[in-house]
Amino acid sequence: MIRNLRHILVGGAVAFSVAAHAQVAGPYEGYGQTPGERAVGVVLDGIAPAAGSDRMAMMQSLSQLPSAGQRADALGQLSARSYTLLPRLAAGSMDAHDRQLRDYLVERRAIAMDAPADMPASGPGTITMMLTGDLTQGRYEGRTDRPSANMDSRALRFAIDMRPLPDLLIGATIGIEGIDAGLDRAKRPRITDFNTYIGPYASYSNGKVYVDVTGGYNFAEYRLRRQVSWDGFDNRLASTGVVEGDGWAATAEAGVLLRSGKVRVQPFAGLLYRYADVESFTERGGTAALDVAAYNLKSLRGSLGGRVSATIDKGDWAIRPALRAEWQHELRGQPESRIEARFASRDAAIFSLQPTSLARDAGLVGASVTATHASRTSVRLGYNGEFGSDRRIHNFTLSVSRRF
Repeated sequence: MIRNLRHILVGGAVAFSVAAHAQVAGPYEGYGQTPGERAVGVVLDGIAPAAGSDRMAMMQSLSQLPSAGQRADALGQLSARSYTLLPRLAAGSMDAHDRQLRDYLVERRAIAMDAPADMPASGPGTITMMLTGDLTQGRYEGRTDRPSANMDSRALRFAIDMRPLPDLLIGATIGIEGIDAGLDRAKRPRITDFNTYIGPYASYSNGKVYVDVTGGYNFAEYRLRRQVSWDGFDNRLASTGVVEGDGWAATAEAGVLLRSGKVRVQPFAGLLYRYADVESFTERGGTAALDVAAYNLKSLRGSLGGRVSATIDKGDWAIRPALRAEWQHELRGQPESRIEARFASRDAAIFSLQPTSLARDAGLVGASVTATHASRTSVRLGYNGEFGSDRRIHNFTLSVSRRF
Protein backbone atom coordinates (compact mmCIF):
# COMPACT_ATOMS: atom_id res chain seq x y z
CA MET A 1 0.00 0.00 0.00
CA ILE A 2 2.84 2.38 0.85
CA ARG A 3 4.44 1.48 -2.47
CA ASN A 4 1.20 2.28 -4.31
CA LEU A 5 0.90 5.61 -2.48
CA ARG A 6 4.47 6.49 -3.49
CA HIS A 7 3.63 5.75 -7.17
CA ILE A 8 0.51 7.93 -6.91
CA LEU A 9 2.46 10.85 -5.42
CA VAL A 10 5.26 10.61 -8.00
CA GLY A 11 2.79 10.32 -10.84
CA GLY A 12 0.83 13.32 -9.54
CA ALA A 13 4.00 15.41 -9.30
CA VAL A 14 4.97 14.52 -12.86
CA ALA A 15 1.48 15.31 -14.13
CA PHE A 16 1.51 18.65 -12.26
CA SER A 17 4.91 19.51 -13.76
CA VAL A 18 3.73 18.66 -17.27
CA ALA A 19 0.55 20.69 -16.77
CA ALA A 20 2.52 23.66 -15.45
CA HIS A 21 4.92 23.50 -18.40
CA ALA A 22 2.00 23.26 -20.81
CA GLN A 23 0.52 26.40 -19.23
CA VAL A 24 3.84 28.24 -19.52
CA ALA A 25 4.33 27.16 -23.13
CA GLY A 26 1.61 29.46 -24.41
CA PRO A 27 1.59 29.51 -27.39
CA TYR A 28 2.46 33.16 -26.84
CA GLU A 29 2.67 34.15 -30.51
CA GLY A 30 -1.12 33.97 -30.66
CA TYR A 31 -1.41 36.57 -27.89
CA GLY A 32 0.25 39.25 -30.04
CA GLN A 33 -1.86 41.79 -31.94
CA THR A 34 0.99 43.63 -33.69
CA PRO A 35 4.10 42.37 -35.54
CA GLY A 36 6.33 43.43 -32.64
CA GLU A 37 4.18 41.65 -30.04
CA ARG A 38 4.06 38.48 -32.12
CA ALA A 39 7.85 38.55 -32.55
CA VAL A 40 8.28 38.50 -28.75
CA GLY A 41 5.69 35.71 -28.53
CA VAL A 42 7.66 33.55 -30.99
CA VAL A 43 10.75 33.93 -28.79
CA LEU A 44 8.84 33.02 -25.62
CA ASP A 45 7.39 29.95 -27.36
CA GLY A 46 10.96 28.72 -27.88
CA ILE A 47 11.94 29.04 -24.21
CA ALA A 48 11.71 26.15 -21.72
CA PRO A 49 12.30 27.89 -18.34
CA ALA A 50 13.37 25.98 -15.26
CA ALA A 51 10.60 25.21 -12.77
CA GLY A 52 10.37 27.91 -10.11
CA SER A 53 12.60 30.35 -12.02
CA ASP A 54 11.85 34.05 -12.44
CA ARG A 55 11.40 33.44 -16.16
CA MET A 56 8.74 30.80 -15.50
CA ALA A 57 6.97 33.12 -13.05
CA MET A 58 6.94 35.89 -15.66
CA MET A 59 5.55 33.63 -18.38
CA GLN A 60 2.94 32.09 -16.08
CA SER A 61 1.70 35.52 -14.97
CA LEU A 62 1.46 36.60 -18.62
CA SER A 63 -0.58 33.50 -19.49
CA GLN A 64 -2.95 34.14 -16.58
CA LEU A 65 -3.90 37.69 -17.60
CA PRO A 66 -7.69 37.74 -18.07
CA SER A 67 -8.03 39.48 -21.45
CA ALA A 68 -6.45 39.26 -24.89
CA GLY A 69 -5.66 42.98 -24.80
CA GLN A 70 -3.75 42.67 -21.54
CA ARG A 71 -1.71 39.72 -22.82
CA ALA A 72 -0.89 41.61 -26.03
CA ASP A 73 0.14 44.69 -24.07
CA ALA A 74 2.39 42.56 -21.85
CA LEU A 75 4.18 41.22 -24.92
CA GLY A 76 4.57 44.79 -26.17
CA GLN A 77 6.11 45.82 -22.87
CA LEU A 78 8.66 43.03 -23.22
CA SER A 79 9.74 44.43 -26.60
CA ALA A 80 11.92 47.50 -27.16
CA ARG A 81 8.97 49.67 -28.21
CA SER A 82 9.60 52.18 -25.39
CA TYR A 83 12.82 53.19 -27.15
CA THR A 84 11.54 53.67 -30.71
CA LEU A 85 11.35 57.47 -30.43
CA LEU A 86 14.89 58.06 -29.14
CA PRO A 87 16.45 59.04 -32.50
CA ARG A 88 13.37 61.17 -33.21
CA LEU A 89 14.05 63.18 -30.06
CA ALA A 90 17.61 63.86 -31.23
CA ALA A 91 16.40 64.79 -34.73
CA GLY A 92 13.82 67.10 -33.16
CA SER A 93 16.59 68.82 -31.22
CA MET A 94 18.49 69.36 -34.49
CA ASP A 95 15.30 70.70 -36.11
CA ALA A 96 14.78 73.22 -33.33
CA HIS A 97 18.37 74.45 -33.49
CA ASP A 98 18.23 74.78 -37.27
CA ARG A 99 14.87 76.58 -37.17
CA GLN A 100 16.11 79.14 -34.62
CA LEU A 101 19.19 79.75 -36.72
CA ARG A 102 17.22 80.30 -39.92
CA ASP A 103 14.78 82.64 -38.13
CA TYR A 104 17.82 84.61 -37.01
CA LEU A 105 19.12 84.83 -40.59
CA VAL A 106 15.72 86.13 -41.71
CA GLU A 107 16.01 88.92 -39.14
CA ARG A 108 19.54 89.72 -40.26
CA ARG A 109 18.30 90.28 -43.81
CA ALA A 110 15.38 92.39 -42.63
CA ILE A 111 17.62 94.63 -40.52
CA ALA A 112 20.03 95.11 -43.42
CA MET A 113 17.20 96.03 -45.81
CA ASP A 114 15.56 98.46 -43.33
CA ALA A 115 18.74 100.20 -42.18
CA PRO A 116 18.98 103.87 -43.22
CA ALA A 117 21.78 104.84 -45.58
CA ASP A 118 23.60 106.80 -42.88
CA MET A 119 23.43 103.87 -40.42
CA PRO A 120 24.24 100.66 -42.33
CA ALA A 121 23.35 97.46 -40.52
CA SER A 122 26.40 95.57 -41.68
CA GLY A 123 29.39 95.59 -43.96
CA PRO A 124 32.49 93.51 -44.71
CA GLY A 125 34.13 92.47 -41.45
CA THR A 126 31.06 93.19 -39.30
CA ILE A 127 30.65 90.69 -36.44
CA THR A 128 27.26 89.83 -34.93
CA MET A 129 26.47 87.54 -32.00
CA MET A 130 23.17 85.92 -31.09
CA LEU A 131 21.98 84.19 -27.90
CA THR A 132 18.70 82.26 -27.79
CA GLY A 133 16.85 80.47 -25.03
CA ASP A 134 13.79 78.37 -25.77
CA LEU A 135 11.26 76.02 -24.23
CA THR A 136 9.52 73.19 -26.10
CA GLN A 137 6.56 70.97 -25.28
CA GLY A 138 5.35 68.17 -27.49
CA ARG A 139 3.03 65.21 -27.80
CA TYR A 140 3.58 62.13 -30.01
CA GLU A 141 0.57 59.85 -30.48
CA GLY A 142 1.05 56.10 -30.25
CA ARG A 143 0.92 53.93 -33.35
CA THR A 144 1.60 50.26 -34.13
CA ASP A 145 4.64 49.17 -32.06
CA ARG A 146 5.38 52.81 -31.25
CA PRO A 147 4.53 54.37 -27.87
CA SER A 148 2.79 57.61 -27.16
CA ALA A 149 5.05 60.22 -25.60
CA ASN A 150 4.95 63.58 -23.90
CA MET A 151 8.15 65.62 -23.99
CA ASP A 152 9.46 68.96 -22.83
CA SER A 153 12.85 70.58 -23.24
CA ARG A 154 14.98 73.60 -22.36
CA ALA A 155 17.68 74.86 -24.70
CA LEU A 156 20.36 77.52 -24.96
CA ARG A 157 21.93 78.38 -28.34
CA PHE A 158 24.69 80.77 -29.43
CA ALA A 159 25.85 81.96 -32.86
CA ILE A 160 28.57 84.27 -34.14
CA ASP A 161 29.11 85.38 -37.72
CA MET A 162 30.80 87.92 -39.95
CA ARG A 163 30.58 89.22 -43.52
CA PRO A 164 33.67 88.55 -45.62
CA LEU A 165 31.77 90.06 -48.57
CA PRO A 166 28.80 92.46 -48.66
CA ASP A 167 26.33 89.78 -49.80
CA LEU A 168 27.81 86.81 -47.93
CA LEU A 169 27.57 85.91 -44.25
CA ILE A 170 29.38 82.96 -42.63
CA GLY A 171 29.23 81.83 -39.03
CA ALA A 172 29.31 79.07 -36.45
CA THR A 173 26.79 77.97 -33.85
CA ILE A 174 26.73 75.87 -30.70
CA GLY A 175 23.82 74.81 -28.52
CA ILE A 176 22.72 72.54 -25.70
CA GLU A 177 19.28 71.06 -25.03
CA GLY A 178 17.90 68.86 -22.27
CA ILE A 179 14.83 66.76 -23.10
CA ASP A 180 12.54 64.84 -20.72
CA ALA A 181 10.18 62.32 -22.27
CA GLY A 182 7.49 60.24 -20.62
CA LEU A 183 6.74 57.19 -22.76
CA ASP A 184 3.70 54.91 -22.79
CA ARG A 185 1.61 55.24 -19.65
CA ALA A 186 2.36 57.55 -16.72
CA LYS A 187 3.87 54.69 -14.72
CA ARG A 188 6.40 53.93 -17.45
CA PRO A 189 9.82 55.52 -17.89
CA ARG A 190 10.91 59.11 -17.95
CA ILE A 191 13.77 59.19 -20.41
CA THR A 192 16.26 62.04 -20.40
CA ASP A 193 18.19 63.12 -23.49
CA PHE A 194 20.95 65.75 -23.37
CA ASN A 195 22.01 67.10 -26.78
CA THR A 196 25.07 69.14 -27.73
CA TYR A 197 25.07 70.68 -31.21
CA ILE A 198 27.83 72.47 -33.13
CA GLY A 199 28.15 73.47 -36.76
CA PRO A 200 28.72 76.12 -39.45
CA TYR A 201 26.24 78.15 -41.45
CA ALA A 202 26.28 80.53 -44.41
CA SER A 203 23.83 82.91 -46.04
CA TYR A 204 23.91 84.71 -49.39
CA SER A 205 21.51 87.51 -50.28
CA ASN A 206 21.59 90.16 -53.00
CA GLY A 207 18.35 91.87 -51.99
CA LYS A 208 16.27 89.88 -54.48
CA VAL A 209 16.98 86.23 -53.67
CA TYR A 210 18.66 84.42 -50.80
CA VAL A 211 20.20 81.04 -50.04
CA ASP A 212 20.73 79.77 -46.47
CA VAL A 213 22.82 76.68 -45.75
CA THR A 214 23.28 75.16 -42.28
CA GLY A 215 24.99 72.00 -41.06
CA GLY A 216 26.08 70.46 -37.82
CA TYR A 217 26.94 67.55 -35.57
CA ASN A 218 24.74 66.49 -32.65
CA PHE A 219 25.91 64.38 -29.71
CA ALA A 220 23.14 62.82 -27.60
CA GLU A 221 23.39 61.26 -24.14
CA TYR A 222 20.41 59.19 -22.99
CA ARG A 223 19.54 57.96 -19.52
CA LEU A 224 17.02 55.17 -19.98
CA ARG A 225 14.56 53.80 -17.45
CA ARG A 226 11.71 51.40 -18.18
CA GLN A 227 9.01 49.67 -16.15
CA VAL A 228 7.51 46.37 -17.29
CA SER A 229 4.43 45.71 -15.19
CA TRP A 230 1.20 43.73 -15.18
CA ASP A 231 -0.79 41.76 -12.59
CA GLY A 232 1.63 39.32 -10.97
CA PHE A 233 4.81 40.78 -12.48
CA ASP A 234 6.85 43.98 -12.09
CA ASN A 235 10.38 44.88 -13.27
CA ARG A 236 12.01 48.31 -12.97
CA LEU A 237 14.81 48.41 -15.52
CA ALA A 238 17.57 50.87 -16.41
CA SER A 239 20.36 50.99 -18.95
CA THR A 240 23.84 50.20 -17.66
CA GLY A 241 25.30 53.70 -17.78
CA VAL A 242 24.72 56.53 -20.23
CA VAL A 243 23.68 55.54 -23.76
CA GLU A 244 25.22 57.70 -26.50
CA GLY A 245 24.16 58.66 -30.00
CA ASP A 246 25.56 60.64 -32.91
CA GLY A 247 23.63 62.88 -35.27
CA TRP A 248 24.21 64.94 -38.40
CA ALA A 249 22.07 67.70 -39.86
CA ALA A 250 22.13 69.64 -43.13
CA THR A 251 19.59 72.14 -44.44
CA ALA A 252 19.46 74.23 -47.60
CA GLU A 253 16.78 76.86 -48.17
CA ALA A 254 16.34 79.29 -51.06
CA GLY A 255 13.76 82.02 -51.50
CA VAL A 256 12.71 85.21 -53.21
CA LEU A 257 12.67 88.59 -51.44
CA LEU A 258 9.59 90.59 -52.43
CA ARG A 259 8.98 94.02 -50.94
CA SER A 260 6.26 96.65 -51.03
CA GLY A 261 7.08 99.57 -48.77
CA LYS A 262 7.57 98.20 -45.27
CA VAL A 263 5.92 94.85 -46.05
CA ARG A 264 7.91 91.81 -47.21
CA VAL A 265 6.83 88.47 -48.61
CA GLN A 266 9.33 85.63 -48.89
CA PRO A 267 8.27 82.40 -50.64
CA PHE A 268 10.86 79.65 -50.15
CA ALA A 269 11.70 75.99 -50.71
CA GLY A 270 14.09 73.82 -48.76
CA LEU A 271 15.63 70.39 -48.25
CA LEU A 272 16.39 68.98 -44.79
CA TYR A 273 18.53 65.91 -44.00
CA ARG A 274 18.76 64.42 -40.50
CA TYR A 275 20.67 61.40 -39.25
CA ALA A 276 20.54 60.18 -35.64
CA ASP A 277 21.66 56.88 -34.15
CA VAL A 278 21.52 55.17 -30.77
CA GLU A 279 24.39 52.90 -29.74
CA SER A 280 23.79 49.35 -28.50
CA PHE A 281 23.00 49.06 -24.79
CA THR A 282 22.03 46.59 -22.07
CA GLU A 283 19.41 46.92 -19.36
CA ARG A 284 19.65 45.67 -15.80
CA GLY A 285 17.09 45.16 -13.05
CA GLY A 286 15.11 42.01 -13.76
CA THR A 287 14.05 39.11 -15.95
CA ALA A 288 12.66 41.39 -18.68
CA ALA A 289 15.97 43.26 -19.17
CA LEU A 290 17.03 43.54 -22.82
CA ASP A 291 20.14 43.73 -24.93
CA VAL A 292 19.31 46.26 -27.68
CA ALA A 293 21.41 46.55 -30.84
CA ALA A 294 22.33 49.91 -32.36
CA TYR A 295 19.65 51.52 -34.55
CA ASN A 296 19.12 54.81 -36.36
CA LEU A 297 16.97 57.32 -38.20
CA LYS A 298 17.70 58.74 -41.67
CA SER A 299 15.27 61.45 -42.69
CA LEU A 300 15.14 63.54 -45.86
CA ARG A 301 12.36 66.12 -46.06
CA GLY A 302 11.32 68.67 -48.62
CA SER A 303 9.67 71.93 -47.59
CA LEU A 304 7.63 74.72 -49.19
CA GLY A 305 6.51 77.84 -47.42
CA GLY A 306 6.37 81.56 -47.11
CA ARG A 307 7.02 84.40 -44.69
CA VAL A 308 5.40 87.79 -44.40
CA SER A 309 6.59 90.64 -42.20
CA ALA A 310 6.16 94.38 -41.76
CA THR A 311 8.32 97.07 -40.19
CA ILE A 312 6.98 99.79 -37.89
CA ASP A 313 9.45 102.61 -37.17
CA LYS A 314 9.38 104.22 -33.72
CA GLY A 315 12.29 106.66 -33.52
CA ASP A 316 15.50 104.66 -33.17
CA TRP A 317 13.44 101.47 -32.82
CA ALA A 318 12.07 99.25 -35.57
CA ILE A 319 9.26 96.87 -34.54
CA ARG A 320 8.88 93.92 -36.88
CA PRO A 321 5.98 91.41 -36.55
CA ALA A 322 6.34 88.34 -38.76
CA LEU A 323 4.39 85.20 -39.70
CA ARG A 324 5.59 81.98 -41.32
CA ALA A 325 3.76 78.95 -42.76
CA GLU A 326 5.51 75.86 -44.07
CA TRP A 327 4.67 72.37 -45.32
CA GLN A 328 7.17 69.54 -44.93
CA HIS A 329 7.04 66.10 -46.55
CA GLU A 330 9.20 63.08 -45.69
CA LEU A 331 10.81 61.77 -48.86
CA ARG A 332 12.03 58.45 -47.43
CA GLY A 333 9.48 55.69 -47.18
CA GLN A 334 10.94 54.21 -43.97
CA PRO A 335 13.21 56.68 -42.13
CA GLU A 336 13.52 54.56 -38.99
CA SER A 337 15.60 51.38 -39.00
CA ARG A 338 14.29 48.24 -37.33
CA ILE A 339 15.29 47.57 -33.73
CA GLU A 340 16.75 44.18 -32.79
CA ALA A 341 16.81 43.01 -29.18
CA ARG A 342 16.98 39.89 -27.02
CA PHE A 343 16.64 39.15 -23.35
CA ALA A 344 19.80 40.17 -21.52
CA SER A 345 20.21 36.64 -20.15
CA ARG A 346 21.10 35.75 -23.76
CA ASP A 347 19.38 32.36 -23.56
CA ALA A 348 16.74 33.26 -26.14
CA ALA A 349 16.59 34.26 -29.79
CA ILE A 350 16.70 37.80 -31.17
CA PHE A 351 13.39 39.51 -31.96
CA SER A 352 12.91 42.49 -34.29
CA LEU A 353 10.69 45.54 -34.10
CA GLN A 354 9.85 47.78 -37.07
CA PRO A 355 8.07 50.76 -35.53
CA THR A 356 5.51 52.76 -37.46
CA SER A 357 7.09 55.93 -38.85
CA LEU A 358 5.78 59.37 -38.00
CA ALA A 359 3.27 60.81 -40.46
CA ARG A 360 5.12 61.95 -43.58
CA ASP A 361 3.38 65.34 -43.83
CA ALA A 362 3.51 68.14 -41.28
CA GLY A 363 2.48 71.76 -41.18
CA LEU A 364 4.74 74.26 -39.45
CA VAL A 365 3.74 77.75 -38.37
CA GLY A 366 5.69 80.54 -36.76
CA ALA A 367 5.02 83.99 -35.33
CA SER A 368 7.45 86.51 -33.88
CA VAL A 369 7.90 90.12 -32.86
CA THR A 370 11.35 91.70 -33.08
CA ALA A 371 12.43 95.04 -31.68
CA THR A 372 15.64 96.45 -33.18
CA HIS A 373 17.45 99.50 -31.79
CA ALA A 374 19.59 101.59 -34.14
CA SER A 375 20.03 98.63 -36.52
CA ARG A 376 22.43 97.18 -33.96
CA THR A 377 20.66 95.41 -31.09
CA SER A 378 17.62 93.14 -31.54
CA VAL A 379 15.31 91.34 -29.15
CA ARG A 380 12.97 88.73 -30.61
CA LEU A 381 10.08 86.87 -29.00
CA GLY A 382 8.83 83.97 -31.10
CA TYR A 383 6.66 80.87 -31.35
CA ASN A 384 7.07 77.84 -33.63
CA GLY A 385 4.58 75.01 -33.94
CA GLU A 386 4.71 71.67 -35.77
CA PHE A 387 1.48 69.79 -36.45
CA GLY A 388 1.10 66.34 -37.97
CA SER A 389 -1.66 63.77 -37.69
CA ASP A 390 0.34 62.08 -34.91
CA ARG A 391 2.28 64.91 -33.28
CA ARG A 392 1.96 68.43 -31.90
CA ILE A 393 5.08 70.37 -30.91
CA HIS A 394 5.15 73.90 -29.47
CA ASN A 395 8.32 75.99 -29.13
CA PHE A 396 8.69 79.38 -27.42
CA THR A 397 11.81 81.50 -27.96
CA LEU A 398 13.53 84.58 -26.58
CA SER A 399 16.50 85.76 -28.65
CA VAL A 400 18.96 88.64 -28.33
CA SER A 401 21.48 89.64 -31.02
CA ARG A 402 24.08 92.40 -31.12
CA ARG A 403 26.24 93.81 -33.90
CA PHE A 404 29.79 94.82 -32.94
